[in-house]
Amino acid sequence: MPGLCADQGEMGLRKVLIVERVNATARAMERRLRRAGFDTRAVDNAGAASTVVFGMRPDLIILDIDTSRYSGIDFHEYLLTTTRGRRIPVLYLTRHDTLGSLLGTAQSEPTRHHSHTRKALNATGWNPR
Repeated sequence: MPGLCADQGEMGLRKVLIVERVNATARAMERRLRRAGFDTRAVDNAGAASTVVFGMRPDLIILDIDTSRYSGIDFHEYLLTTTRGRRIPVLYLTRHDTLGSLLGTAQSEPTRHHSHTRKALNATGWNPR
């Protein structure tokens, strides 16, 4: 099956904002998406993303949950308070051990994101336990 290119698809995705704190990971995603014809921009934290997002007007945001300064979930919650931001689909990205701590599967107190993340994942039928 051929890969998706920017001029294909029903959604018409063209611009992708990548919010990823690990530079090598961000650059690898950026290269692959550009080869497929997408216009991409990568930033390493949610604070920088908040200044870029409205100028760039991305069609999709690939968002690391664990960014420096602010969490990716906080950034997404901010986007949901804006008319334009509400329309941008967000794909969460994280390491498995980060996800476990967010969901309270480790021996720690659940974070304030615990119920928000659990609801989002359980809505898709995924159960971490």
